[in-house]
Amino acid sequence: MKVLFNHIVKYNGIFRAPHTPFEADDSDYDMLVKEGAVILEGPKWCEEPVNSLIKDEQENEDEQNNKGEQGTKGENNSPKVPDLYNMKISELRAYAKERNINLAGLERKVDIIEAIREGLMSGN
Repeated sequence: MKVLFNHIVKYNGIFRAPHTPFEADDSDYDMLVKEGAVILEGPKWCEEPVNSLIKDEQENEDEQNNKGEQGTKGENNSPKVPDLYNMKISELRAYAKERNINLAGLERKVDIIEAIREGLMSGN
């Protein structure tokens, strides 16, 4: 299968650069997904093509975003999360501050992005 990560990863003893696709063993699927891999070409045993799963998720997300102000109270009408990797460090810090995410002691962009991602997932 073909995968990529949004951060540096060591796979089979080789460090892989962020956003660089590489081949991985199908048997490592669960571990790779757990570590945050983006699956570009699914394992052979995958019943449904991965690209169609991604397309379905995007369509569902588009439907939710198109509801906008028409949604009822309690629905998730929040705007999409921006592409953190295309933001400057100063923009990342401002984004985190707006959401009360603590970045104390973090200097590297990859660490800041990881802290923001964790903060968003935990509901901070």
